[in-house]
Amino acid sequence: SSGNERRDWMEPILASGAGAYFDIITHHQYDGNDNVSGRVAEIEAMRSLLVSKGHGDKPVWITEIGWSNQSQAVQHLPGIMAAMNARPWWGKTFWYDSHGGAWGLLGPDGAANRGQPLASFFTYRDVIAASAAPPPTQPPGRAPTGPGILTANGTLKPGEQLASSDGRFVLVYQ
Repeated sequence: SSGNERRDWMEPILASGAGAYFDIITHHQYDGNDNVSGRVAEIEAMRSLLVSKGHGDKPVWITEIGWSNQSQAVQHLPGIMAAMNARPWWGKTFWYDSHGGAWGLLGPDGAANRGQPLASFFTYRDVIAASAAPPPTQPPGRAPTGPGILTANGTLKPGEQLASSDGRFVLVYQ
């Protein structure tokens, strides 16, 4: 990207008073010389700006991150996720993008490998599995009240639940 997103974009927003209305701060992170330490330094610089402007209580979500080739993604993704996990203010990281050629986790539309997992998919899967919180436990006496599978045109009513076949995940319609 051109310019400086902190100076050209975030500072004017915070100076306008709009920061008081934000619950989280989102940021797309592609700067930082395409390595973990450079990208983390850029994210920490954004966080420092937020703290200096009185918004240090707001989590930062990286709503886009990725690399332009699979080998860089495989090499750097574990370090980025470890950096996120070590910083409680760094709330979430979202991969860009699911099936966008070299950037994607899956083979792109129009390609022979359309929808097939790429190397970055397996790295992403493994990093998430390694850092996942233990599965939630079902409170006693609260068995799922809905079907285990919601079929096409199926419905849930408030209070009904869907549970994965292994019982590790429960979706509750509130």
